[in-house]
Amino acid sequence: DRSDEIRLRRTKEQRYFESVGGIYLGMNKNQVAALYGQPSSVKNIAHNQSFWQYNREGFEIYFLSGVVTRIRLYRNGNRRFDRSGLSPNNSRAEFFRKYNQIYKDNLHIDIGYGESIRFLNDSVVLGLEANF
Repeated sequence: DRSDEIRLRRTKEQRYFESVGGIYLGMNKNQVAALYGQPSSVKNIAHNQSFWQYNREGFEIYFLSGVVTRIRLYRNGNRRFDRSGLSPNNSRAEFFRKYNQIYKDNLHIDIGYGESIRFLNDSVVLGLEANF
């Protein structure tokens, strides 16, 4: 519902640090569909959780109560992070340098506004730190 959407945005005005092709954490499904159209497939995980797959572009968007909480980019896709210009094909060290972070572990990096990037074998995931 609308109150969940506002709560998940974290601030009254939408603020975000990183985005992918104009999609950022806190957007709603209608905003995503306006940018990219309908996804290749939709999977419902739970009563208020789902994710959309855009196979041709190589990314997925996870929703909680209709709000974007994670964006997953696959190595075979053509998406990049808007702010940094990095993609899953860049090294983890490049991510740490670009976001001016100390290389702490090999699993994730905190980038700003409570957002984090997690490194997986075949992809990288932008999400809220609390959701990882």
